[in-house]
This record gives sequence, C-alpha cells and structure tokens, in this order.
Amino acid sequence: MAAGEPFPFLRGAHIPWRIATTEPGADGPADWTTSTEAWGATVYLNHHWHELPSWLPLAPKPTLAWARTHIHSEREREVGLAIGFNTPSSSDTPRPEHRFVDGQWNPPGSQVLLNGKPVAAPAKWDMGGLSTKEQASTPWTDASWFNRPPAKVRLKAGWNEILVRTPSHLNGKRLRKWMFTVVPCEWDASTGSLVEADGLRFSAEPR
Repeated sequence: MAAGEPFPFLRGAHIPWRIATTEPGADGPADWTTSTEAWGATVYLNHHWHELPSWLPLAPKPTLAWARTHIHSEREREVGLAIGFNTPSSSDTPRPEHRFVDGQWNPPGSQVLLNGKPVAAPAKWDMGGLSTKEQASTPWTDASWFNRPPAKVRLKAGWNEILVRTPSHLNGKRLRKWMFTVVPCEWDASTGSLVEADGLRFSAEPR
C-alpha cells in the first residue's frame, strides 16, 4: 500500500445478531427465544469448507435463515447499508448461485428489511444477465459489497430493526457459501470507498 493512499476499513465485530431458522415459505420465526447468538458485519452461516467456524450447522435440506439486529440513531438520518450475500473468490468456478440477477441481492432471493420494509437491491448489476461462463472472464466492478456504493436507507430516531432472510439452497442444491454481510456505512466519493457511519449503536434486542 502506497503512503497517503486511503485504507478502507469498516468495523464489524461489534454488531450482534440473533439467528433462527424456519422451513422455506415461512413468514418468519415464531419464537426467537431459542435463536443462536452471532456477531459480525459478515456472518458465515455455513461454509463449504466445513473446518471453518460457522454459526449454523449444515443444512441438508432447504432452510430459511433469519437474522435480526437493531440499530440506534439519536436522530432521523440517511445512511448507507453495505449488503452482500456472497464474497466471490478468484478460485470460484462458475455456478448458478454466483449469477447476478437484476433487482435481486442473489439468485436464491435473499432479502434485507429495515423496519419491515425491503431494502431494494441494485436494479441493474454490471454483470446482470451474463452467464456464469461470461462472468468468469469479466472484471469485477460491483460484484463485491466493498466495491460499490451502499444502499441508501433512512433511519428513524431511536431503534431500527434490521431483518435478514436468506435461503440455504438454490434449485435444491446447497449453497457453497451460506452467508450475509450487512453493515451501516457511508460512501466517500472522493476515494470511491466505504467509510464508517458514526453515532450509531447496536443491540440484538432494543434496550
């Protein structure tokens, strides 16, 4: 890294989550009291490298994971939400789960809801509509959450609920990386990078 160049970094270990699972098609967990506690801006629910620590056990059949946290803001304000459901690796072989579908966060149809309302995915991905083979020879631009401006959302004064809904399978096949990233931030247009959003605090349960 050259001296004087920006060093993008977002804290994440301080963000707590409660994670529960349901059958596909459920509207949400009926009971959060038995949910799993997790931490991080990026949460690996389960990874195909099974030796990596994961927050949930392997899902042998299609399952919905729900993750919930709360953000407190002293005032109503607009912030960014960096959102992603896969971190592409240069060694990834082209797979249907890695395709970019315009208007969706990922092919299985994962969602992020702020205070009960879905946060819209990009209407147009740079690689939207490309086959997985075409993607393999196309430079990444907005493929990773840390390379693109965050989704703009408006927080109300007080506690705001973030709810993540993400399936474990696509077309009956288990995802290699069942994961999500959600972290409040700002976009620095001068450096083309994400920066911290100050003045926020987090709690798995508002208090």
